[in-house]
Amino acid sequence: VSLTLINGAETLEKATVMVDHNDYSFEPHLVLYIENKLTTVIDGKENLVCRTLDFVNVSIDGTASKAGFAPYLDLDIPNADELNAVRQYIQSAEWLNNCLEERARQFAMIQILRPLKKQVLERQQAHLDKTEAEVKSRLLKAISYWDNKTNTYEEDIQNGKKVVQANLIDARQRADNLRSRLKQRMSEISSSRT
Repeated sequence: VSLTLINGAETLEKATVMVDHNDYSFEPHLVLYIENKLTTVIDGKENLVCRTLDFVNVSIDGTASKAGFAPYLDLDIPNADELNAVRQYIQSAEWLNNCLEERARQFAMIQILRPLKKQVLERQQAHLDKTEAEVKSRLLKAISYWDNKTNTYEEDIQNGKKVVQANLIDARQRADNLRSRLKQRMSEISSSRT
C-alpha cells in the first residue's frame, strides 16, 4: 500500500478514463480509491495497526458498492474514438458533480472500515489472550520455583541445616520481583485491550 501511494499518489488523485472491453453495458461508473488507516494511541504515541487501499464503485444513480481488490486490472486505455465519446459524455454528465467522493467515503466507512476494524480488533484480542496466557504461565512457573526455593531454605534453617542467608534473601527477592513483573505485564495487557 505504501509503495503504491508513494509511486502513484499524483496519478491516483487525478481522474483517468479506462474502458472495460468485457462489460457491454452502456452505463458509466466512477471508481474511487479509499485509503483506510486504523491506529491505536498508546502512551500518547500513535501506532499504525492496519492500512488498506480499497476501491469503491459509484454508479450514475449515486449507489456505491465495493469495486474489488484491483478493478483496474480488467481495464484498458481507451482508443481515440472511445476517448472522444467519453469527453462528450463528461461535458453533459451532471451526476459527476453530485458529491460522489463523499458518497464513496460514507460507503467505505460503513461497508469496508467497520468490518475491517472488527476483524483487526478480533485478531488483536486473540493475540492479547495468547500473550496473557503465555506471560501468566511463564511467570507463575518462575514464581512457584522461587517460592519453593524460599520454602526449602526456610525448612532447612528450621531443621538446623546451614543455609547461606543471602540465598534465602535472594530467593524471596526474585519471587517478589516476578510477582511485581506479573502485575505490571497484566496491567500493560489490560490497557492494550482498550
